[in-house]
Amino acid sequence: MLKDKLKFFSESYAAHKKAFAFVAIGSLLGAGLGLLSPMLIRHVMDSLLPHGISAEMILTAGALLTIYAANYFLNYKVEVVGRGMGARIEFTVREKLFRHLLRMGYSFYDNAQSGQLLSRLVNDIAEVGNLMFAIPHLLITCVVTIFGSVALLYI
Repeated sequence: MLKDKLKFFSESYAAHKKAFAFVAIGSLLGAGLGLLSPMLIRHVMDSLLPHGISAEMILTAGALLTIYAANYFLNYKVEVVGRGMGARIEFTVREKLFRHLLRMGYSFYDNAQSGQLLSRLVNDIAEVGNLMFAIPHLLITCVVTIFGSVALLYI
């Protein structure tokens, strides 16, 4: 059972290698950019504010603004590409399941409510499409953020 599920995920991602790679790399970069902000703020609080170095504070504020803008646009692009990948996977799965339903015999439809079948098919596949993007994106982002935060505590 687990082997079949892993095979489904690997086949689904294999058909969309470029989009998956972009989502993975973009998530990694986005999480890394998110970790830069606390480091810069710590630098301002520990070094610049006590000594009143205003010129470097302005440069640091500009760097923070640039990091936030870059992270915003990167996350936007990752969402667009990732949601598109999920929608294409959702279309493929829906197509396979509809073909399977067309091959089912009449006795299957005599015992099942076709409206309920179609409703479940559409709604469940939509969730699969959302998860196909969300799983790698959130997994990479959360792992990098947690381990990066722990590492930054000791720097």
